[in-house]
Amino acid sequence: MTIIGPFTQQFMSGATWNGQDDFPGLQEMANDVEDVLIFLDRESLLGAFSAQAKKQPNPRKRDELFAEARAAYFLATNGFKVVGWHTSGAGNKEGEFNISLGGSPNIFVEVKAPGYQGEISWMINANPKHESPNLQHLKDRRKQPKFITGAAEGFALAPHLDCMNVVRKNVLPKLMNTCPNLAIVVDDCFITPVGHFSLVEDVQREFANPVRDPNDPEDKYDYNLLGGVLFLNLNFGPDRSGKGVDYNMNFVENQNALPTCSLPADVITLFLNLHEQSDKRTEQMWS
Repeated sequence: MTIIGPFTQQFMSGATWNGQDDFPGLQEMANDVEDVLIFLDRESLLGAFSAQAKKQPNPRKRDELFAEARAAYFLATNGFKVVGWHTSGAGNKEGEFNISLGGSPNIFVEVKAPGYQGEISWMINANPKHESPNLQHLKDRRKQPKFITGAAEGFALAPHLDCMNVVRKNVLPKLMNTCPNLAIVVDDCFITPVGHFSLVEDVQREFANPVRDPNDPEDKYDYNLLGGVLFLNLNFGPDRSGKGVDYNMNFVENQNALPTCSLPADVITLFLNLHEQSDKRTEQMWS
């Protein structure tokens, strides 16, 4: 039986989505949720965050919002300071927060949380000639839970594609050319891009030659204002029992970003070290 902490109990109380799924999940995940909420309380943000989260209509929207908090929590536990919340981006658009590391310039951060539904939508749009029964199956699958007991499924999709589609369409329009910019992807995909053997090369190729949506006239932005992308994925479950939650991450620097938008050297070094540590944990888990 999962023991739910006091902050999480208060967070769930009266929420629209309460009871629609098994949130906060296994004990390891429940502990992590409590830690993130304690962090928000220290930042004097818990009240406003909880009020916004309680109004979300379903677990998916709740999780998208919680991903923003998790990203900030991860950065704070690795030496960053959040120096501003709900910060202004281009065209009066709002970002998640600004961060700094030591005496570095403030970095504008935008967080996105693509899920398995987006992976399926990408498959539908990328293969318009799907046979009718398979097409209907994919459309129905988007409305179902992520994991279905007894179902054997395969999704042969390069895991970075939908994530970078989300970054290109929803992050790039917010970026300004006056500060370093960072995109964080906290995914809930069938196949996470974190740890994928060709992730760095695939994303660098996307930086250089964006795979645009030909049916979306607003998909027109280049990556020259983006300093890099941090991919974040939580590893937890029965195989991790007793070991807590691992925040696995990979980082891809955009070496062609404008100088004013590039990430500071010490930030890049830290991210690359965390990337290496994450890959080693994954190797040890499967060895």
